[in-house]
Amino acid sequence: MTTISIRPACLEDAADLAALHGQSFTPAWDTAAMGGFLRQNAKAMMAVKADQPMGFTLARLAADEAELLSIAVSPQGRGQGLGRALLLGLFVMLKEAKVQKLFLEVASDNKVACHLYEHIGFIRIGMRPKYYANGADALTYSLSLG
Repeated sequence: MTTISIRPACLEDAADLAALHGQSFTPAWDTAAMGGFLRQNAKAMMAVKADQPMGFTLARLAADEAELLSIAVSPQGRGQGLGRALLLGLFVMLKEAKVQKLFLEVASDNKVACHLYEHIGFIRIGMRPKYYANGADALTYSLSLG
């Protein structure tokens, strides 16, 4: 059985991050967008199994806060705890960067993601009506890392 490793993502991973994003979201962020995030004040973790990208988390930092921009797990990696492992790895990275609070938005109908966030300890702090292009509402969450 091949082990899945969780490691920091770097600029050279931008194409893999874009491919993973495309497996989970429409519209997807392309390689240039991912590279732009990684060149700026962003932190990312990536899950890899036998040199195959399996998932990632991406957060943008601002002072002592961060926003979770995206989390994606490949279809073949879902249901194995990768989302949780990626988030926990990201939390360590963010704490090292002196981040105190992490925020996110998630589609209100994405029950799997909402359950994951709540199980890890995120607190729902609000809702943004019709936030997404398809008209779906966004739920906003925060997590204290300090």
